Amino acid sequence: MPQSEVYLDNYWKVYLEFVDKCIDVKYKGIPLALMINFYQYLDEQIKTEINSIEFNKYLSTKYIDISKANIQPIFERWLEPLKKDKTYSNGKILLSSANLRFTRNSYKMYFDSKETIMLAPWSIDKYFNISVHNVHEFKADINNTVNVLKAELEDIFNSNSSHILMGNKFFHDKFMKSIYSIVNTIALVDIYLEQTDIACIIIGSTENLINRVLSVVGSQKGIPSICMQHGLIGGEEAFMPMFSSVAAVYGNFEKEWYLERGLKKERISIIGHLKYDDIFTLRYMSKTQFRKKYNIRSNKKIILIATQPFFSAKWNELIIYLSKDNNCEIIIKPHPWELSRRPKRIKEYEKMANEYSNVKVIVEKKVKPYNVISNIDILLTQSSTIGLEAMLFKKHLLLLDNKVKNFYNKLENFNFSSSKKLAKYIIKLNKSKKMQKANAKQYKKFLEYAYPQELAGLKLKKLIAKLIK
Repeated sequence: MPQSEVYLDNYWKVYLEFVDKCIDVKYKGIPLALMINFYQYLDEQIKTEINSIEFNKYLSTKYIDISKANIQPIFERWLEPLKKDKTYSNGKILLSSANLRFTRNSYKMYFDSKETIMLAPWSIDKYFNISVHNVHEFKADINNTVNVLKAELEDIFNSNSSHILMGNKFFHDKFMKSIYSIVNTIALVDIYLEQTDIACIIIGSTENLINRVLSVVGSQKGIPSICMQHGLIGGEEAFMPMFSSVAAVYGNFEKEWYLERGLKKERISIIGHLKYDDIFTLRYMSKTQFRKKYNIRSNKKIILIATQPFFSAKWNELIIYLSKDNNCEIIIKPHPWELSRRPKRIKEYEKMANEYSNVKVIVEKKVKPYNVISNIDILLTQSSTIGLEAMLFKKHLLLLDNKVKNFYNKLENFNFSSSKKLAKYIIKLNKSKKMQKANAKQYKKFLEYAYPQELAGLKLKKLIAKLIK
């Protein structure tokens, strides 16, 4: 969930202060404090304090006055000295499986199996005909090193025991527990990259330890890396700082977002994501098959409601309003998180489906989303990548209760705070060709700004060629 401006301002201050205090504890030249996914190390007590306007009283003056534009440049003071000029150009492309989210079609279309390697925690030889290397097959003797580094860190924590963060038991214990994994991952990646000719590294996110280490150790060896955008930017903490050579983003929204936080323009490339290429390159279930499978009446407008984990009661109200319109069919597609962790919510949806003949619920876990999206007329959601996918399929997107400033900012006139008003709008939209054409123009204009490509794979190949030439 997106945090408040106060929270984020204080979050970066305490994060930088922590790194600064531990900056000299390094393994193979890499500060260990930079390798943790910091926000995952904060307990509720610390988060509450960080969200307070009084938080500055807990901090030194060194980072009190930092602005949003300083975030990446300050991290670069520690990351830049690790970087080495490009040394590899004839090696292979390394894909890290963690959070990559490429599709079967992506691998077949864009990656030559002779020039590509997949790094994954799997004991298999091939993945879509691409050779798989398991980094855990390598071994490193690090026990003594880990003990020395932990002792150094304990001294720092002890001397800062009154500090709001470093005196926090949860933070201390979790950080100390992670040292072995951090050091081991650095050691194994270092061995792997020494023994394997790699020209470029592609990762899906630097939230994962393996991906963060690949980016940094790769930079030490002169190997460029590309970080794909793994979803809409929601929580800022999951997308900053940028450790890779290049941030491959969806469009101009993210480019502007990174520029505001101090990432240099030349390190941002509008690529898109290869998973969306399937929208333009594959065929999906026919309308006839779709209607038959889900018992959808012919000649009725199909409305898909893509739920989110924290839906408000407004959505139930909306479904009830729409169910009274005999000209539409409503499909509820629960979020995967709800399917696995909120059985009561699923029962609520199923109850509505039993009550109203034009309401359906898709609970199949293995359903192919594009078979559904390609056959609907309107998508309703709060804030999700499925909204982008719907527009790429040239479907109408409408938002309910999207209160955060994000990717969909420029679609403000399609964002409703009232279930009743949204239901009335949908009923009117379904009857008006003029409204439908006007909306289509707005969606097209939005995509020219937010996702200005069809085939991300082609743009990624050009970027790789540019980085390794």
